[in-house]
Amino acid sequence: METLPSSFLIIYGIFIMTALITAIISNARDRLIPFAYMTIILSIGAPLFSFLYTVGRAANRSELEHLFHQIGEGRFTAIILLLCYVYLFFWLGLFVWHYFGKAIKKYSLLLWHKLKESPLWKKRSKQRGE
Repeated sequence: METLPSSFLIIYGIFIMTALITAIISNARDRLIPFAYMTIILSIGAPLFSFLYTVGRAANRSELEHLFHQIGEGRFTAIILLLCYVYLFFWLGLFVWHYFGKAIKKYSLLLWHKLKESPLWKKRSKQRGE
């Protein structure tokens, strides 16, 4: 049976653990509670369900290929599983924006202003005729 590379599985494990830990932190701080509960449930349930779902795959397909093939065929369970992972990505973005959004905005604007003042930017502006 073909399987995914170890590096992919490590990144997958880090992704799932990060989602679970951030949901627990958010729950402990009483912030984003409904999203945190859903994330805790999905970060535990999605990998287990994914494992059970890919047990019956063909010998020449990896887990990810099997999932995408089933999505292509319109299998409801595969689509729900994909939506679970999309939600976990959404959660991580929401968590980062909620806890670090002001700092990200502040430093990105600072970086943008520094970039606009740089000699390289002024040189490119002159070349374009701006």
